[in-house]
Amino acid sequence: MSLRTLQDTEIRFSSDEIVAAQFGSRLALIAFATALMRGTIDRTDFVGAIQFAMIVLVVFFAIGLMIGEIGYRLAKECGEVEFQILRSEIIPDSTEATEKTSTE
Repeated sequence: MSLRTLQDTEIRFSSDEIVAAQFGSRLALIAFATALMRGTIDRTDFVGAIQFAMIVLVVFFAIGLMIGEIGYRLAKECGEVEFQILRSEIIPDSTEATEKTSTE
């Protein structure tokens, strides 16, 4: 694979995957920085600290993807339920409107 091919390759996420990817990347960066600080405080060698931080980065990215996906689905489901409740309050069903009209 040439360098030009790699430059032309785009990674595209669907709108559903963006939330999980953003959460995963943020969690991974926080974990990476924390692991590097731990390596600095413990005065470990540079290569060992970077290797440990990279492993932590990958693990926490995977965990963040899962948690982000769960959070996205929960928020989407709750939003849809709230929307249906508000919609039913604002726009009454046609069956209720015909029942009220027939009783009057």
